[in-house]
Amino acid sequence: MKTPVEIIFEDEQLLGANKPAHLPTIPERHQPEAPNLLHLLQQDNAGLLTVHRLDRQTSGAIVFAKNPESHRHLSLQFQNRTVEKIYWALVAGSPPAESGTIDAPIGPGQRGRMIIAKGGKQAVTKYRLIESFRGYSLVEAMPLTGRTHQIRVHLAHIGIPLATDPLY
Repeated sequence: MKTPVEIIFEDEQLLGANKPAHLPTIPERHQPEAPNLLHLLQQDNAGLLTVHRLDRQTSGAIVFAKNPESHRHLSLQFQNRTVEKIYWALVAGSPPAESGTIDAPIGPGQRGRMIIAKGGKQAVTKYRLIESFRGYSLVEAMPLTGRTHQIRVHLAHIGIPLATDPLY
């Protein structure tokens, strides 16, 4: 069966795919039988292992390991923060500066939201303005840590929430 997801790289060790927006990376807790990227890719690649995730709403490149050794190696790269992650985000408004670093701890809030919290985990995001539009901006965000909803929380914290994000 041909997977309806674009494969952008594949070798004996790993598989890179272009994850579409609104498709979960892995089975969701409340709907484990609903379509997700891992299950779609496993139709043609049994035994794929999840290395990292992208939020359901996020599109972009994602990597899966094809064996336990590759999974261990790739997971260590994410854990040791040697992987460079770059996201483009359409935000409401304009950033306070053309570029900057947001260093604000993130912790759990209410109803699935994450918040800036003094007792939260360290979270650091660099950003850079790419282009401004009428009421919106395209921003490049580079999380140096990997906290849940980090980019969403950090950009909202500096006054430029994601343009399509009703949660933050």
